[in-house]
Amino acid sequence: MTERNKFDASEATMQDSTTQTTMEIDLVNKGSGVTYAKVPVVGGNTMGQLLDAYAQDLGIRRDAAKLVFVNKRTGVESCDENETVEGMGLMNGDVLTISDDGGVA
Repeated sequence: MTERNKFDASEATMQDSTTQTTMEIDLVNKGSGVTYAKVPVVGGNTMGQLLDAYAQDLGIRRDAAKLVFVNKRTGVESCDENETVEGMGLMNGDVLTISDDGGVA
């Protein structure tokens, strides 16, 4: 985990990225507890983009049949890789848990 800026928040799929504010969230593999802290994201980033960038570091099986994303602060949950950071209600400093076995956070 030496590449601090591994994921470029500006890669978000959105109409106008200049209006988006970069924030930092922590990603946690729910099963193992492995954490990748202070990941830069913007509201338009998708769960799939986060997985593409960090699944290997977190030990998440990218090809798992079911992936579950949970905003630890709010309890908002999704299995949709197209769900966005904004749609999950994530805010600066939040924790996003990811499970690759379909377990509930």
